[in-house]
Amino acid sequence: LSVFYVVGTLLLWIARVKVDEESFYDVFLRLLLGVFFTTAVYAMVKTSCNTILLGVFLVGALFLFQKRKECPYIRLPEYFQRKHIVNVLIPIGVSLGFYAFYRIISYGEPFNILHFDDVYYSFLSTKIGVYGVESTNPLYEWNFLSNATPYHYAELWLVNMIVTVFGTNPLFTHSIIVKSMLSAVLVVGMFALTRQFTENKFIIFKK
Repeated sequence: LSVFYVVGTLLLWIARVKVDEESFYDVFLRLLLGVFFTTAVYAMVKTSCNTILLGVFLVGALFLFQKRKECPYIRLPEYFQRKHIVNVLIPIGVSLGFYAFYRIISYGEPFNILHFDDVYYSFLSTKIGVYGVESTNPLYEWNFLSNATPYHYAELWLVNMIVTVFGTNPLFTHSIIVKSMLSAVLVVGMFALTRQFTENKFIIFKK
């Protein structure tokens, strides 16, 4: 999560987007940009740009253009103020909490499978990484010689990227690691949305 946070921050700095004073929205935006941009770049490299995640760049560019402010140049250190560094500890803590929860209920060697979908998705993430073609059928090699088909490949490429970098088990990565990370991002997004409707500091913490 820390890596994705830094990537998202660099994207905001490059696009000269003004930092939002709302802490949860700010952290959520950086994490979301970092996760999707990093995953999309990885998918483009593995598929030679034949990926539906190309749409992420289009949507991201339109969003950054819309949010871009006519403001003087902002130094990069200003995007890493102490309050922002403290705020990123929230999703990290939430992620560790989800990780502990999933790890406990799947405890065992080999660990217990939480759901059969985890088996399918972890297998599929491995196959699209091997063949470099986005396909929903992981069982036959010839399926990976066709054109890319629409599907929710973002988390599958994220799983494959983590497995490639850290050498973790694909099933463990999808079942526990990626679920914990994305759950943390979702929780921060829910906090940010809550701030739009209430000023109850007990619920959404103090600014």
